[in-house]
Amino acid sequence: MDIIGNLPIEIAHKIFEYLDATDLCNCCCVSRKWRMYANSNHLWKTICIAKEIVCEPEYEHRVGALEPMVEWGNAYLKYAKRRIINWRNGTKKQILLSSCCKSTICSDGISLIFTNVSGLVFVFDISGMSPDYVQTIELTSRNNLTSLHLAKGVLVIRQGDIFTIYIRQGILFQFKGYMLRHENRYIFAQKFYEPYGHPIALQCCVIDGLIVILARHSLFTCMIKDDVEVTEICLYNRYFFFNDYHRMYMMISDTQIAGFNADLYLEHFDLPAESLIGIKSNKDLVVALICVEHQYSFLAWDTKTGKKKSYNTRRPYGFKVHGRENKFAYVSQEKANSVIKVYLQDVKNNTLQKLDLNIKSIAQAKLYFIGREHLYVAIRLDWEMYCGYYVIDLKSMHVLYKESSKPSTIIHIDTNHAIYSKEGTILIDTFREW
Repeated sequence: MDIIGNLPIEIAHKIFEYLDATDLCNCCCVSRKWRMYANSNHLWKTICIAKEIVCEPEYEHRVGALEPMVEWGNAYLKYAKRRIINWRNGTKKQILLSSCCKSTICSDGISLIFTNVSGLVFVFDISGMSPDYVQTIELTSRNNLTSLHLAKGVLVIRQGDIFTIYIRQGILFQFKGYMLRHENRYIFAQKFYEPYGHPIALQCCVIDGLIVILARHSLFTCMIKDDVEVTEICLYNRYFFFNDYHRMYMMISDTQIAGFNADLYLEHFDLPAESLIGIKSNKDLVVALICVEHQYSFLAWDTKTGKKKSYNTRRPYGFKVHGRENKFAYVSQEKANSVIKVYLQDVKNNTLQKLDLNIKSIAQAKLYFIGREHLYVAIRLDWEMYCGYYVIDLKSMHVLYKESSKPSTIIHIDTNHAIYSKEGTILIDTFREW
């Protein structure tokens, strides 16, 4: 039964007001009725204004089986296409944001957050056409700032054993509370106190809005909802700790690894834990890199069907799972002293594409998918900083362009921005210009 499709259009529009552009596009693919509901000038204009899309829509009426997109929907689609065209052509606007920031920087493509020598935390909104300063956060504790973590609008400021939590509301971050050590546990508190004794926290991450703290032999998870929930998970081996944007992975026996998402839904993976080098995933695909007796291979799981596939490789310099499709890319060599290549493995269709980079030696590579059809590959020749990158067309598997740059640290890459840190300066390459 199609509950949404049977609603009056006014009520459907009220529900759809909570959706972003990607969700509205997905709604258009459900049925003709859903497309009619999502194809609203009011809905698309709100999204365009929020993203400062001020271009005049060029509306073309086309005759076909479906009604054409409304003016503002058409404007947004052209804007989204323009970003990819800018990436393809290397058309960008460079912005220098700060000359006094420290190395503690984070971004999710909407907000850019960093600290300077004074110890203050600065928040910039980068969702528009240019970065806008919006907020300064003063730290409660006098302890040095250890790290910043940001995902799905949840900001965690770590100062040793003190974790201060903020939630993004609009463009500002609102204080929510603290995760503080109490004896050998972590508790959520609204009021601050200085923990005493030796620090026990080892690592921290944010997965899809879920805060995870590794302390001694336990994981403490904190989900910020209407009611704050803190859960303790005992670890089999505290030294085994992997995470990405979608899941946390932990060792539950000598031969088995489990992963859980933000809903604490646990999935088991039959992996030799001692051989695991790295693991990355999207919603439907988990890819693990393992090494057994100096032989490297990727193991890929389809989480919907439970099917597992194995792909042999030489030692990869880096790999990345596509955000939405059952594909992953990696950088490696076919044999010793041969040319470095980029590989694109399609797990669903069982196809492998490859591309020569015409270099023979690198230390490491970072990969980012730009939309569905482009791949950003950053390389470093030693173990210091990244000094060059390639933008690759995945349909034709050829390099669109490559650039060399001064050594830098990569902060964030998405379809809108490439954000780097260079010698105390934040450099933003924006691809949103028309």
